[in-house]
Amino acid sequence: MTRKVKLSELLRRLNEEGFCISKETFEYYQDLGILPEPEIKPAGERSRGVYEYDKMSVVLRQIQAMREEGYTPAQIQEMIKGQIFEKYRNVLKKWGFSDYELSELKGITPEEKKGGEKRHRDIMKEVIREHFEKDGKKLSEEVLEILLEYETFDRTFERKISQELLPYWFSDTTIDLHAVKYISNEADHYKHGLITAIAEIATEIDSSKNKAVKKALREIHKKLVRRVGRLQIISANAKARLAEITGKPYDGQTQEQWEETAKRYQEIIESDNKAREKTTT
Repeated sequence: MTRKVKLSELLRRLNEEGFCISKETFEYYQDLGILPEPEIKPAGERSRGVYEYDKMSVVLRQIQAMREEGYTPAQIQEMIKGQIFEKYRNVLKKWGFSDYELSELKGITPEEKKGGEKRHRDIMKEVIREHFEKDGKKLSEEVLEILLEYETFDRTFERKISQELLPYWFSDTTIDLHAVKYISNEADHYKHGLITAIAEIATEIDSSKNKAVKKALREIHKKLVRRVGRLQIISANAKARLAEITGKPYDGQTQEQWEETAKRYQEIIESDNKAREKTTT
């Protein structure tokens, strides 16, 4: 069973084991973001702020080992950020993402690209505000636009990841959970955007009198429908993984139910591919 202890107890036990760290140093590491804040127990319980002893013991020893190699706390923070980004990207690449963007979206239409860029800018704005707006100060829209000119989506998104994951850099499960949630959300976001585009193209096909235009629109329509199918598979598999990690249903379905959903979408795509092969031979 995991032992959860107050900070004073944590430091005392570490000291008894020959690992000495002061309360001030511990809190300094917390200020840097490389140690988590204490877990808060429900109101009414004694010792509300507690830490998992075994986990914190391992993490503090890792940090101390880096200090002994000559790295400053600030350098350790940057090294940890690099580890987070590498782990995060590895999870995304496993799911078909190129860095922070879904590879499935390569070759998307200008309209779809514009929608994706707007989403990226919204994320960038959110992160920039979190980073620069302190003590009740608000950035004007003019200043925000200037800051956006000097940022890239990847760099801003990495800042967002480090803000959220830095205190949990030692937990691969937490990083996996965060990355797979991002995958699920992005797949759903682009899927809904494509469904809207498909409906608009269907309307254009019905209203067009030009046979060549109709034929071209039908090809685009088929291509987008296939892409939606692939996004549905990514989304369902991601939700299955989220249910697996958390050990409970996600979005109303169990891991097995999401895996079955992904399998059905895959079968539909394979059936469609076979039908297209027959028409081309």
